[in-house]
Amino acid sequence: MKPVYATSAPSTSSTHCADCACQTATLLSAAPRVVERVPAAVFLIVGTGKLETELRARAQAAGLAARVVFAGFRTDLDALLPAFAVFCLSSRMEGLGTSVLDAMCHGRAVVATAAGGIPEAVEDGVTGRVVPPRDPDALAAALVEVLGDPQRRDAMGAAGRRRFLERFTADRMVEETLAVYGEVA
Repeated sequence: MKPVYATSAPSTSSTHCADCACQTATLLSAAPRVVERVPAAVFLIVGTGKLETELRARAQAAGLAARVVFAGFRTDLDALLPAFAVFCLSSRMEGLGTSVLDAMCHGRAVVATAAGGIPEAVEDGVTGRVVPPRDPDALAAALVEVLGDPQRRDAMGAAGRRRFLERFTADRMVEETLAVYGEVA
């Protein structure tokens, strides 16, 4: 099973920085519940920050040392994203969440929190799942749901790619920004 990419496996991935706004701690609180239901789950945490040592200790104390990989700062996310089953972003505050857009561009299903502009990008139940911030139970349930249904996960990833191409390419965002300027001018 592919890993989960995270600032979050069967492959779960996350591009969280190890600081308070990204709430990697929420993901780490959800991880044991995910592993209980999806034993092959592995979490890759990308990024660094002042709480990294504490988060590593938390993963170790939870018995997740073999399931959580702290990858540090990476400049090659485009090369990593295709390897993941799910992309997870468990932020409590976020702007647009460009790492979510990167995952959608690569056709990855997204499990993310309803922080900032993330619900604008991720359509709950269509391109992934959106859960409340700081809710490890909801985050775990959404990850288990998406990881446990490969066909639905693939459909969410494909829908996310379409949504990215329709709404979030640089050209599209420039067009929409110019249209707004035209309306107010």
